Amino acid sequence: MSSVLVRGRNLLLALAISLLLALAGLVVHHAWGSQEASSSDSAVYQAQEGRGPEANLPYLYAVYSITWAAFFGYLFLVSRRQRELRREIEALRKALENKEQKEDEPEEG
Repeated sequence: MSSVLVRGRNLLLALAISLLLALAGLVVHHAWGSQEASSSDSAVYQAQEGRGPEANLPYLYAVYSITWAAFFGYLFLVSRRQRELRREIEALRKALENKEQKEDEPEEG
């Protein structure tokens, strides 16, 4: 049953990441579209035509943001999995201690 919940959470996380990527794409597209609509001087025109380095800044910002979001998402998943493993190890230790205590009790009696 827990593997079904883990799969569901992973699917939900993948959906959330996909939505974030789509939203970032929309923001970049909107920013690029507003730059095109307000172009009046030649520097802006050159940037829009891909002649200046400023033409790629929206894309650079989008990739930078997405990369950091993915990194922190991965960090969150790894820390959550580590917490789960620690809980499982602690449960196994307690079970082992209980088993050893039950084995020791008949010998004493």
